[in-house]
Amino acid sequence: MDWRLIWVAIALLYALVLPAAADRLLRRARFETFVAADFVDPARRPRTSLLAAFRLMASQRQFWWMLPVQVLLPMLMTAAFLYQAPIALAKGWSTTFMASLFTLFALTRALTSLVSGSRIDHSGALKLAGWVAVPVTVAFLCLAWGTHPGFAVAFFVLSGCSAGASGNVLTAVWAELYGPEQLGAIKGLTGAVAVFSSAAGPALTGLLVSAGVSYAVLLSGFAVATGLAAWAGFRVR
Repeated sequence: MDWRLIWVAIALLYALVLPAAADRLLRRARFETFVAADFVDPARRPRTSLLAAFRLMASQRQFWWMLPVQVLLPMLMTAAFLYQAPIALAKGWSTTFMASLFTLFALTRALTSLVSGSRIDHSGALKLAGWVAVPVTVAFLCLAWGTHPGFAVAFFVLSGCSAGASGNVLTAVWAELYGPEQLGAIKGLTGAVAVFSSAAGPALTGLLVSAGVSYAVLLSGFAVATGLAAWAGFRVR
């Protein structure tokens, strides 16, 4: 199929299927799973602002320990994904094979998301905060120094584990640290930070590659950065 038709199909999916599906899911969720805050008089709910949410977060050291996990994972994983074709060519791997592994990444991410949710309920998110960055650290090392195509498989599986766990764990960490009252504002701030870091990662990677840094050294640096993020996450407890 021509690549232009693929993007047309994706656009039709977004326009025709996802809005209706999301609306149906939201209606059902509100009917089946009420939150205690839904029964509170809106006039009595605390009014929050982004500035107040930031002050609340910045006043506790746990926020600063969690910040590397929030920033570095989306930044470096996005960079590695966008440069997967030249990385594959540098190692002599097929770019078609490399691209097909995103399906494996998606499956691993979905399964890890389900498992991590139950683990959060069992032991709490703070105990899992550091573990989120451990799989992707090993994944970067596999991609940096592995020459067999099996290391590419390991990279996408391990990255899927970190991606699947991070969404659940990070959201639950903010709820455990600051409560549900300002969770929307806090998620807005941390989400903006994650989006900005995702955009900055490929740009910085491009500058380093243009400066002559090899992919092995670059990905090893990614592993060091996420390893430090994992260490900082363990400090949250």
